[in-house]
Amino acid sequence: MTVQVLQNYIGGQFVTPSGSELLDVVNPVDEQVSPDPRFPTQPTSTRQ
Repeated sequence: MTVQVLQNYIGGQFVTPSGSELLDVVNPVDEQVSPDPRFPTQPTSTRQ
């Protein structure tokens, strides 16, 4: 799987991250790790 690297906006400039570490995205409700954070398996909000 190819991961798109996004730049961070720091000090008025877009900066490419220097690290290569990735973090898991964890749903705080059920503590399940999202397999792909770009495509959530459940809605992030239940508000209507």
